[in-house]
Amino acid sequence: MDFCLDIGGTSITAAGVENKTICTDLLVFPSNAKLGKQELVTHFSLIFDALYKHIKVMPETIRMAFPGPFDYENGISLMHGIDKFDALYGVSLPQELKIMLSAQNSDLKSVSFSFLNDVTAFGMGEAYKLGWLNKNRGLYICIGTGCGSVFLENGSPVGEETAGVPENGWVYPLPFRGKTIDDWLSKRGIAAVSAELCGEPLDGLRLSLLCAKNDQAAMNCLSRFGEMLLEGLEPIISIFSPQCIALGGQIMKSSQFFIDPLSSYCKNNGIELAICHDTAESAIVGLTL
Repeated sequence: MDFCLDIGGTSITAAGVENKTICTDLLVFPSNAKLGKQELVTHFSLIFDALYKHIKVMPETIRMAFPGPFDYENGISLMHGIDKFDALYGVSLPQELKIMLSAQNSDLKSVSFSFLNDVTAFGMGEAYKLGWLNKNRGLYICIGTGCGSVFLENGSPVGEETAGVPENGWVYPLPFRGKTIDDWLSKRGIAAVSAELCGEPLDGLRLSLLCAKNDQAAMNCLSRFGEMLLEGLEPIISIFSPQCIALGGQIMKSSQFFIDPLSSYCKNNGIELAICHDTAESAIVGLTL
């Protein structure tokens, strides 16, 4: 049994996983991503404790999926200036967590830790769920507070040594529309488009609710976002030539209102397209692959 946590900018989802299968309830906690270092370390330790009390089984490893940039081998956060977990910059999480768990005299104080990029975990887990791990090439994108990505080839992540894959497999810093992909294919991009077309910044949920009421301005916002989604990804897709693409993240819960341009492109180019509505569940499974 492993304890697996998907660490997002808004929430943290945790569960026990055994033999590539989630075998407990999914527990959801606030991320508290803007707290100070000590408060965040304490918060993580309390989540571990809550999971332990829920499962009543000692884990072999506590596995954590974190957004980048992050030194995953050593468990050191390199996030800075992206409005989440800034207080953990340069912090050795294994060291700080062990100190905290020892101070609490927790039963978990001797457990080992493992870290993985959150989108890599999502991509691996989603590929496993869809039976795509044997595909030659797959592109996996998470759209939420930012735009995360992982490129898989024969079930393993690949980097810039493969044609069409940007440095580290990260599309978010690529130039796009005078800014970056992260600025437009994200919560910030939705807010910018809605501020222009609706007169105020709105999130995907609010826009989708308005679309369900046939609000034309809201439908125009998500329609434009769909056009930007294809425009931003098409140059990458055309070079990498994936057989399949999966999209996840909070914004994808509104995908019915903006996915048509990308869906048509994929259909015309013989690419399988999947929309994941529970990214955290896929990431939790992917942590153990």
